Amino acid sequence: MTFPDPAEVLPHSPPAVLVERVLAFDGDTVVCLARIGADSPFVSDGRAPALVALEMAAQAAAMLPQRGDGTVGPLRSGYLVRVRDVTLSRADLPAGAALVVTARRTDATGPLGVFAVDVRLDGEPVLAGTLATMRAHGGP
Repeated sequence: MTFPDPAEVLPHSPPAVLVERVLAFDGDTVVCLARIGADSPFVSDGRAPALVALEMAAQAAAMLPQRGDGTVGPLRSGYLVRVRDVTLSRADLPAGAALVVTARRTDATGPLGVFAVDVRLDGEPVLAGTLATMRAHGGP
């Protein structure tokens, strides 16, 4: 499967688009490369709060196919509606560092999606937990 550029799919504008590309996809799991750019408003003295990894995880989840035919396309607005059992393993992240973000859909009912998420820097855990998203009424 070929994935579009995340900037074409995610309802954000740079520098808020953190996911750069999809590295792997297997059914309900997507693995993405993400980065916090030096121009991000979250960056101070070359570092950003590790909590920004939660947004990376939500963006990775948005890259999973939403349509019955398995395609990813421009998404309508959606919302992060629940965050559960999140563990942060560090306080901050270096700007520009490549992070590997995994989102695995564990449940989907109508517009609600539940995802197990994992964010790693150099193979070391940054964030792990569960999040739920809700596509806005009328979304794909």
